[in-house]
Amino acid sequence: MKRATNAIFAIIILTLTACHSTPERTTFTTIGFEQRTLGGNYTYGAYNITDDYTESGFFFDVQQHNDVGPYSFSGIGVSSKFDVNTFGEVNAMSCYAGSGCYDSRNFAIAHYFGEDRIVPTIKRSSGLNFLPTYAYFCISTYSYLVLRDGYKTHEIRAFEPGDSLYVTINGYDANNEEVSQLNITVARYTENDTTIMKKWTKIDLTPLGEVNYLQLRIFSTVTDFRVGLSDIPPYICIDDFTVRDL
Repeated sequence: MKRATNAIFAIIILTLTACHSTPERTTFTTIGFEQRTLGGNYTYGAYNITDDYTESGFFFDVQQHNDVGPYSFSGIGVSSKFDVNTFGEVNAMSCYAGSGCYDSRNFAIAHYFGEDRIVPTIKRSSGLNFLPTYAYFCISTYSYLVLRDGYKTHEIRAFEPGDSLYVTINGYDANNEEVSQLNITVARYTENDTTIMKKWTKIDLTPLGEVNYLQLRIFSTVTDFRVGLSDIPPYICIDDFTVRDL
């Protein structure tokens, strides 16, 4: 009976071990854009075509438009500029929140200048897939002041009831096929309410699912239909972009 009893104990131990196996640990990666030393109120990325940014295996491309002007760029640059008062292109890289997310020094800013320029893109340097989880978004100072006051010298009107500024995030697979889409409202005017993302706002990105890369496009109802681009400066500030590791 002793041998049979030992066998029973062995079965019980094996069963308990199987039931209490260590679960797989879920890990996350957050891009805070803090690995670039910019100094006080300084912008990196908007004035040099080679100033791309890499952090934790993610790559962010930025390109200056020398044919347009010294402050024009497309893609995603890194900034530490928080001027909430200066109007115009010279202040294109400022965040209206007054700091990065959780009072951090740096943040990213995306500018969509059309399909013939660099579209703001988030991807792994390795080319591997990832699962977007969340990120914080905020309106840029330039965008906010123009939608609030208009831009008379550029014949751009201020926002009126019915107007909105929004970001469309598209997810793509490794074959460049679109697999998901998410729309984020940055500003909306109605007859009874005004919503503007003037503080860092956490946005759930899990509806995008597993992707190979993301692209961001900024649109508004105040649009130059000759070129199909927003008349409201199409910038959006981004911080603490977080993914779940596969």
